[in-house]
Amino acid sequence: MDDSIDPPRQSLLDVTQEKLQKQGKTVVLSRVLFVIQTSDKHNSSKTEIEAAHSAMLKAARGETDKETGLLIVFPNCIVHMLETTTKMIFTYLRQLLNAEGITSMKIISSTEDIPSRAFQKWYCSFVNSQTQEHYDGDEGESLVNVASDANIALIKLGKHVSALGQRDADSSMESLRTSYPDLPQIDPFMIVCHSEEAPSVREFLDIYDSPVDIDLESENVWPMPVPLTF
Repeated sequence: MDDSIDPPRQSLLDVTQEKLQKQGKTVVLSRVLFVIQTSDKHNSSKTEIEAAHSAMLKAARGETDKETGLLIVFPNCIVHMLETTTKMIFTYLRQLLNAEGITSMKIISSTEDIPSRAFQKWYCSFVNSQTQEHYDGDEGESLVNVASDANIALIKLGKHVSALGQRDADSSMESLRTSYPDLPQIDPFMIVCHSEEAPSVREFLDIYDSPVDIDLESENVWPMPVPLTF
């Protein structure tokens, strides 16, 4: 054989699969944290909200998908940290776009190819929190810091809950503020919700879950240039 012939080059898929194999993973996991503001205020009964989101997650779930995370029901908003495949996240978010009673949905954080899950299962908890009559949205670096701190705080919460036994973890959801005093108040989530710079769920999906539209120069020039001859 001719030694000058280069061996076949690895594709991006080959590199990704090799990386997953070395890490002992079978799928690439993503994590998204977002806030939902609804037209109605929420009370201590979270049954209907939990059932609605659980049904949407079930509908979005693929054969090998498994979701973990935490749905926090505050009086003025709902905060959801979800860990699963990117495809399932996008499918679930698109279902939320058609849900009734939602006035605003803003992305706080999104991370692809996370090293590990923070939560071991999917939880839902109602957290009573003092609210203000009016919230102003932060912008620029201040908004980035608020969003980053909220994301880190919930990841730490997930690791704390995962370190508990299953019975204790389930019990902690009944009084999350008591079992985890470092849980953020409602304020940072409402600040993101009222910020003009925070991307909405629709804007997020338009950027990351839409076909790439390549605008060729030849399509914008008339008459069309003469094709090059090689």
